[in-house]
Amino acid sequence: MSRRAVTDALSRLAFAAELLDDPRASAWSGAAWAVRSLEADVAELLASGELEEVRGIGPAAVEVVAAVLAQQEPEVLTQLEARLPAGLFAIRKIRGLGPKKIKRLYEDLGVSTLGELEYACRENRLVGLPGFGEKTQAKVLAELDRLRADAGALRRDQARAILDPIVRALALVDGVEEVAVVGAFGRGEEVVRELEILVQADEPSAAREQLDRARPTGREIGLHVASAATFGARRVWLTSSDGHRAALASRAAERGLHLDEGGLRRAPGGEPVACGDEDALYRELGLVPTVAERRLDGVPLVGEGRAAPRLVRRQDLIGALHNHTVASDGSATL
Repeated sequence: MSRRAVTDALSRLAFAAELLDDPRASAWSGAAWAVRSLEADVAELLASGELEEVRGIGPAAVEVVAAVLAQQEPEVLTQLEARLPAGLFAIRKIRGLGPKKIKRLYEDLGVSTLGELEYACRENRLVGLPGFGEKTQAKVLAELDRLRADAGALRRDQARAILDPIVRALALVDGVEEVAVVGAFGRGEEVVRELEILVQADEPSAAREQLDRARPTGREIGLHVASAATFGARRVWLTSSDGHRAALASRAAERGLHLDEGGLRRAPGGEPVACGDEDALYRELGLVPTVAERRLDGVPLVGEGRAAPRLVRRQDLIGALHNHTVASDGSATL
C-alpha cells in the first residue's frame, strides 16, 4: 500500500507540473516509474538511505517519499495542486486522456470538471479540438458512463485494506464473540460496493461505538448483530445473492420452517432454530453446505447424500494464469 501511495503522489505531481508547464514534470514522472519498478520495499530503502541511489529518484523525490510514508501531504504537491482546479484531477480518471489532452480541454474549452466535460461532449465541442475527433469524443462519453457506474466501487484489495483493521478492532470489544465480513466481500466478489460486517454479541452498542471509531471518515459500513443461536443462519443470509436466499427460503418452507434476514425459525416471528455456524443451517434444511463463493443466483442446492461441488484449489493450477506484479498494480514482485 505504501508503494501505491508514493507512486500516486509522484504521478499527481507529474500531472500538475505538466499542466502548469513546470520543468520538473518529467522528473516527477520518472520518479513515479522508478518507485513503481522497485523490487525492494520503498520504506526500507528510504530508511537505509539507498533510495537516493536509485536511478530516477532525486533528492526532491526522496522528500516526497518521506512525507507520504509519514502520512503527510508533500508540500510541493499541495502548492502545485492549489494552482489548478480540483476537477482536473478527476478528469485524469478518464482513460485515453493524458495531461496534454486535459490541458487542451482546460485551456481551449474551459473544461475543469467531469460535468463540464460531459456537457462539452454533448454539445459536440471536442470534435474540432486538435488531437481529438468523433471517436475520441465517443470514448470520453463511454468513460464518463463507466465512472458513474463504478462510483463508490472498491477492488477486493481496497476493501480488504479497510475491513481488516476494523475486524481486528471489533474482535477486541468485550462481549463480541465472533466477527465475520459478509455481503459481496464475504461472497468472494472482486468488486465491492457496500461493506458489511456481522458480529455475534448480546449487546450491540459497544460494537457500534468501536465501528464508528475504527471506520475511515466518510466510509459507510453496515454492522449486523446476531445472537449465538442465529449467527450461522444470518451469516449465510447476508453472504447470499437474492436468488440463493429465495431458494433457501423456499426449501425452509417445504420443511415447515421460515428463513429470513433474522435467521431460521419455526414460524415467522417464532422460536429460532439454533444455527451456530453456516453448516448448521444447511443441515437443518437437509442440504449439503454451499460455500460462500457459490451462493449465487442459478447455483442449485445440493441435497444431503450427494457429492458437494468444490472450488478450484491451488494444487489444481498447473500453469501461470494472468498475473499482476508491483510493476503495475500487484502486491508482489515477479
